[in-house]
Amino acid sequence: MSSPGLSLVEVVDVLRGLGVSRVLLQCAPGLRGDVLDSWCGFLSERGVDVVVSGSSCWGPCDVAVNECRLFGCDAVLHVGHWWFGCEGGVQVVWFGGVPVVFAPYFYDLDVGACCGDVVEVVRGRGFRRVLVCCTQQYYPLARYLVSVLRSCGVDVVCDRVTYLGCEVVNLRQFKGSIDCVVAVSGGYFLGVGFFCVFDGEVPVIQYDPHSRRFLDVGSVARRLIGIKLSRLVDLLSRGFERVGVVVSRKFGQCRFALAVRVRDFLRSRLRGVRVDLLVFDDVPLEVLDELPYDVYVNTACPRLGLDDVDRLRFKVLLNLGEVKYLISRSISGYRFSDVFGVPTWLVG
Repeated sequence: MSSPGLSLVEVVDVLRGLGVSRVLLQCAPGLRGDVLDSWCGFLSERGVDVVVSGSSCWGPCDVAVNECRLFGCDAVLHVGHWWFGCEGGVQVVWFGGVPVVFAPYFYDLDVGACCGDVVEVVRGRGFRRVLVCCTQQYYPLARYLVSVLRSCGVDVVCDRVTYLGCEVVNLRQFKGSIDCVVAVSGGYFLGVGFFCVFDGEVPVIQYDPHSRRFLDVGSVARRLIGIKLSRLVDLLSRGFERVGVVVSRKFGQCRFALAVRVRDFLRSRLRGVRVDLLVFDDVPLEVLDELPYDVYVNTACPRLGLDDVDRLRFKVLLNLGEVKYLISRSISGYRFSDVFGVPTWLVG
């Protein structure tokens, strides 16, 4: 069960300010049922015609701008994410002349009980300096948790608490200066990212408020990376002839110029190997298994090269920080953080 709080009234005010009469509504995974039950009727009663998008909505990079234009909508209402680096309220970001309204949606949880669970573990393990993070739906819980931990004498190093799966890389500056990460979200997603960014050297307390359980993200991360490395070793031992560079056409993920640089670099380093650009919206893993490429290099969402490796049956999907192992034809020196790395030849 979820609660829109005051954001729904604010959303209507923002839409009216933009002169919106028809809006394309898209929701983060897990929210569609609640949003359709409450938001559609609320907006319709206030004169806003709602068209519901059934497309994927994995983050603020994944906005349905083309659908909005196709169906004559005035704006996209994107529920369940904030814009990169932002917290609080309703935000408007323009994509190619289309306003995208980012609106929060919070799970209705027993905040006191959940905070009690986490504080007991943090204090019981003697952690004194921690980083608290969550996905957007858990923002009220995480903010309250920060205040409770600080009242107990625990140093919480950052006031911001909400992070996207791709943003975990921005926090590696805290490696060596914190005792643990407290990740609040459903499932393993957020905690696995932090485990990899910190190379498994910083304890990650992954707390699922729905089950009120603590999850072992280390074993999940090791299993996923283990699958990737096993396939990569096999690929390098038997050799490869074709590499596909994956490009997303999503507005917030499309990095075509970068993909061209990656393709050209690989062509210059991998003599006799065919390297092609492959364009997708969502990246269908079953299609990657079917296409005649031995290995793929991902320039779309970096989480594809971590969370989805076990959904590929045969092929290897590498992120940019892992390309060096393809070129050296060895996995010597591999680190978990390579999954979020950026090679020097791209930034130099």
